Amino acid sequence: MKSCWLSIAVVFGLVLPVFAADKVRPVRMGCGIMTFDTVPGWGLGEDGRSVLGSTHGG
Repeated sequence: MKSCWLSIAVVFGLVLPVFAADKVRPVRMGCGIMTFDTVPGWGLGEDGRSVLGSTHGG
């Protein structure tokens, strides 16, 4: 019985953080006419890496 409760605790410990993850929301930046909303994930491939390559001479 003790191992059953331990198994349940492990399952909940692994599953609950997945449901608790916050969704990425846009951020508003700037002031007045120069106010912009960011686009989360823009320019990233499915693996989370930049698809733009090097920028700014890098």
